[in-house]
Amino acid sequence: MKLARVLILALGLIMIAAIPSFAAVPFVTSSTLNQMAPNAETGLSGNVVLTALAPGTVLAGEIINVSYNPAVISSLSTMSMSTTVNGSGVVLTSFANAIYGVSVAVGGAGGNNINAIVGASNITLNFTANQAFLTGDEIQIIGVRLNVSGFATVGGQQVVTISSVLGSASLTNPTVPVALFVVPFTVTTAAPAAFTQIQPFAQTFAATVTIKEAGSFSNAFETQGLTYPTKLILQVTGLPVGMSVSGIGGITTDVGTLAVVDPLQTAALYAAGEIIIDITAQSANTIDNIAVPINLTVPANTTLALNPAAASVAVTLAPAAVGVPLYGVGPLVGPDLYAVSNVSAGIPITVTQLATALLSVFNSWILPMPNLPDSGFDTGIAITNTTGFGASAATYAGGPFIVPQTGTITVVMFPANSTTAPVSFTTGPTIFAGTGGLDANGNLPPHGTWTVLVSQLATQAGFKTGFTGQIYFFTNFSNAHGVSYISDNLFETQAQGYMMLVLPIGGTRVMTYENLNN
Repeated sequence: MKLARVLILALGLIMIAAIPSFAAVPFVTSSTLNQMAPNAETGLSGNVVLTALAPGTVLAGEIINVSYNPAVISSLSTMSMSTTVNGSGVVLTSFANAIYGVSVAVGGAGGNNINAIVGASNITLNFTANQAFLTGDEIQIIGVRLNVSGFATVGGQQVVTISSVLGSASLTNPTVPVALFVVPFTVTTAAPAAFTQIQPFAQTFAATVTIKEAGSFSNAFETQGLTYPTKLILQVTGLPVGMSVSGIGGITTDVGTLAVVDPLQTAALYAAGEIIIDITAQSANTIDNIAVPINLTVPANTTLALNPAAASVAVTLAPAAVGVPLYGVGPLVGPDLYAVSNVSAGIPITVTQLATALLSVFNSWILPMPNLPDSGFDTGIAITNTTGFGASAATYAGGPFIVPQTGTITVVMFPANSTTAPVSFTTGPTIFAGTGGLDANGNLPPHGTWTVLVSQLATQAGFKTGFTGQIYFFTNFSNAHGVSYISDNLFETQAQGYMMLVLPIGGTRVMTYENLNN
């Protein structure tokens, strides 16, 4: 009996000894940290690496879960898994365009027994058979692209959490960062040339918008070989009344000219100030800057606001093709939008006025002698605003038409003695407002006439005891005409009357329609 028990015990020990023993494989987790825009749709995340610290075996049925939650994995990922097994070398198996929930085998030349399933926010590695690892063997997951829009903020990070189900793979530091959220580019603008209110001729100028990769974000404008290009929307707002976006000039980069104009650029988009640009891979060279000349147009027969404008341009994410989803669980088939952030910059626009320069060549205000009230002289001035003449803008068909304009008048008085400095002033709410045909703001309306005496002008300029000399009138509207007439100070006897000279204007003022130069 004792012998039988001894035999049974010995047999049990032999059977136990025959069962192979398995040691869990200790892995240390590491990663690379990629920069990604906070509203990335298909941003390329960093690699995740599991390195065996000691020999061991991962058991059949083990599941290692790699979670990117809350980020969504894009099917545009060019994912692959790299393993080194028992010194047999590196095995690369592509997961390109993996479909959610479909198992992808990673077996092959290296003797791997792993299937991968790509989920909405995670990748599960399923071991279909026991897999031995030696010290230094690695599992790498590379090429994962993520949609982080909706939760990412500048300065934040995207982390990956790794866990095992059976415990035959133990993990050191199972949470590692794979992405740092940054603003990938900056937007600057170069002001266009000064716009001039001129009609009936249209004018076009270009304001250049430069989009530059920020800091070390070196792949903002690369498509990484994907089917769909990066799309940008440039939206111009705040233009002066009457000005609009009419198109774009040749787009350039630091590696040359790119064919990036989207066929969706239509007149309707231009009217809304919106431009869509496709950025496609043109060469192996890295693109760091994109310069877009935005053409701004002053249409014919348009009166612009007289004040400069602080227009702006915003660079934002462009929509995908119609019917292509960008968000949510499922294959994210659409543009490569990982490099886009919402950035805006100002476009300083200078609007110069239409004007007329009038010269009254000789003017005299002489105070009367005591007890002789009719012994003095004065000069009468009349300036007429002739804009608004002709057919209406709605019916303009090439005939005479002058857009109605309202503006102030700047007076510059040059004393004839040439030793006294000239004095200037401009009509306004407190200077000649509401007098002689001016309105309450000192503006002369279309078809209006301002009548004033040189004695009144001289008094305003500080010439208290008389004035003789030239007077220039710069009207802030086109098509002004003027007349001067010298008379005794009681205007009982007129001495001389003449039309003012209409002079050419340089600098930032433009006189239109007529230039008598007489």
